[in-house]
Amino acid sequence: MPDYKYKQGAKLPNINVEKFYLENFSDSLDEFVGEEVIDLRAGFYEKFYKVKKANVLTFKFIKDGKVVSHWAKFYRGKLLQEIAKNDIKNHSEFMQMQIPGLKLEEIQEKKNVKLLIMSIED
Repeated sequence: MPDYKYKQGAKLPNINVEKFYLENFSDSLDEFVGEEVIDLRAGFYEKFYKVKKANVLTFKFIKDGKVVSHWAKFYRGKLLQEIAKNDIKNHSEFMQMQIPGLKLEEIQEKKNVKLLIMSIED
C-alpha cells in the first residue's frame, strides 16, 4: 500500500478503532499472554487491550520533576535493550536489574498492575 500512514489518534469514519480492537482481539491476546507481562506500550495504546489475567509492570519516566512524554519511547527502548541483554524472564529478575541512567523512585499498585516510576539520571 503506497503512501499509507495512519497517525496515532486519527479517526476512521463509522468505526471506533479502540472498540474494534477490544472486541476482536482481546480473547486471542488473553490466551497468548503469560502470567507476567512487562508492558512497554505507550499509554495511548493501553486502551486497545487491557491485560486481565497477568501481573503487569508498566512505566512512567520522570525528569526534573516532570513526566517525560516525547522521549518516553527512547527510555522504553532502553528498558527493552537491558531486558534482552540480561535475558530477563520474569518480574523478579527485572526488579533486581540495574538500568544505566534510570532509577526506580516509586511503585504504584492497582489490581494486577504495578506502575514503576523511573527517574532519568543525567
